[in-house]
Amino acid sequence: MQASISFQGSSPISQGNSVEICGMRQDTTGNPLPAAPSYRCSSSLGQLIRDNGTPTSIPGALGTPAMDFVPGAAAGCPCFEFDDSGRLMGFLTNFDPTGNPVFSQALNQATTSEGTQVVIPGLCPSIDLTTDGQQSNWTFTYTVWEGNTCGIGADDMPIAGAMPLNGPGASNANDFICFDQTDLGAQAFPNETANEPLQPGPNSNHIVCETTATP
Repeated sequence: MQASISFQGSSPISQGNSVEICGMRQDTTGNPLPAAPSYRCSSSLGQLIRDNGTPTSIPGALGTPAMDFVPGAAAGCPCFEFDDSGRLMGFLTNFDPTGNPVFSQALNQATTSEGTQVVIPGLCPSIDLTTDGQQSNWTFTYTVWEGNTCGIGADDMPIAGAMPLNGPGASNANDFICFDQTDLGAQAFPNETANEPLQPGPNSNHIVCETTATP
């Protein structure tokens, strides 16, 4: 199963900036609900992406460490840079000895009617993959940052004073907010795709970010 994610929006969605995407398989109350270890799929984005730049499906319990991936690997929050057209490009894997960020281009891209999407393979679908009979939907959150490292410095620590451009919540000093395309009408879930049932096979999320709360 795979998820494709694309962005469109105003000037913060541009070259030199980045977006931190968290994704996790959850039960109906929002608690992590990984697939049973026998299933060869990933229950969070942090399980999927390793610091060698190779997308790899890691079986086992949620929270499997993603080695030195930065930032937020254990929580499932890879950092993607934008190109000059606002497309998602490589993901941050580490920093080189001189302190420059290193990005992997290993993830495939797909061109659709909504633009170029990054394709994330190997995620667990929402169908019952546990031992207790529960279906589990996915929630993805999107945090846009000034700079291409999602507020993380070369020491793998948060950069002092770095703040998300679109957070927290629907109200922020930058008047900048993102919604899943399916939530543009209700605008009930700012900066996230909530409770999404991922089906076996391809799935697609298109995120719209604007400088007002009403795109």
